[in-house]
Amino acid sequence: MTDRDKLFWFIGLFEGEGSFSLTPKYAKWITITSTDRDVLERVQETFGGTIIKPTLRRENWKQEYVWYTTKVESSKLIKEMLPYLSVRRVKRANEWLEMFEKNMETTKLKETKRENLKTRVQDYRKTGMTQLEIANLVGYERSYIAKLLKD
Repeated sequence: MTDRDKLFWFIGLFEGEGSFSLTPKYAKWITITSTDRDVLERVQETFGGTIIKPTLRRENWKQEYVWYTTKVESSKLIKEMLPYLSVRRVKRANEWLEMFEKNMETTKLKETKRENLKTRVQDYRKTGMTQLEIANLVGYERSYIAKLLKD
């Protein structure tokens, strides 16, 4: 099977059994739920991800399995699938991607802010200030200042 054939097979499976995990604040991952573990193992072999075995909800129900990917893997896969998804799925995929991009921007801003603070804290420490003095100056707990200095 070619890579394109594998993608189309996956899209068909996803259209029927997949979902976009999306909360009001976070694009989490994409999942496929199935009682056929071998199908999900084929997905995992081809596209990566993880398979979990949730607790059986009812004794007389078949065991289900859930395949999922991380946020970054999900983003890449969604972008590949997007041109071939149904209208309903395209809308949800775009919502997921938009939220993912917002999450990435927020994460980058937080990382930048943390790095800037870390640089300031290190500069203050070089002048001989104690962790408590730095904490009071920058408005963070002493334990967080200690962590920044340790990193």
